[in-house]
Amino acid sequence: VAAATMPFDSYPDRIAANGIIPEDDNDVGDVAMGMTLTFINNTNTGSKKSSSASNNTNGIPGDKSIASGVCGYLAESSEITTYAARGGRITVAAPAHCPTSAKIVRKSGGRGNGATSKTTSSDGGTGISPSNSSNVATVEFPLPASTSEIEESGGMKMPNSMGFIYEAEAVRRLVDAGQISFPQWTPEESVGCVQIIEEMLKQIKA
Repeated sequence: VAAATMPFDSYPDRIAANGIIPEDDNDVGDVAMGMTLTFINNTNTGSKKSSSASNNTNGIPGDKSIASGVCGYLAESSEITTYAARGGRITVAAPAHCPTSAKIVRKSGGRGNGATSKTTSSDGGTGISPSNSSNVATVEFPLPASTSEIEESGGMKMPNSMGFIYEAEAVRRLVDAGQISFPQWTPEESVGCVQIIEEMLKQIKA
């Protein structure tokens, strides 16, 4: 849900959901859910978007957009997230909930142009360094190295969990700066995700 709402500054105008939820709350193995969120009057003028991004009609989706996705435990999916807009697309590599790379494809006019261009690497995860002759760039965010303390306590169990170090470090910087919330992901957005999930569950259980 967070991946679906992240590009937008507004709550979806319509929420549609279907899926399978077992009667036993402890049985997560048979959970499968699908959703479609429709944004009719999205303006992308929130404070977390830069002015250039907000006014770029070839970048962030416009005032009418759709976000859809599926999740569940019935099978292992590709776990890839794709954002498509008029100016190109961004593909977040698997596992999408804890990725280490993403590919940016900038369209150069005409259907499919840019999809077969060469790929360039990032400059250590702080930005991208696209070639002048390429419409495609890959941004990489390598996982931090584990520590002896982590390994002695049992190590990480889930894939790419070392990435939580980035999150912990971001919280430390936030506290040091005397702030209590992130402009990149606000408390209102967190509450909005919960409300969307509650509506999805309501529809599925109906």
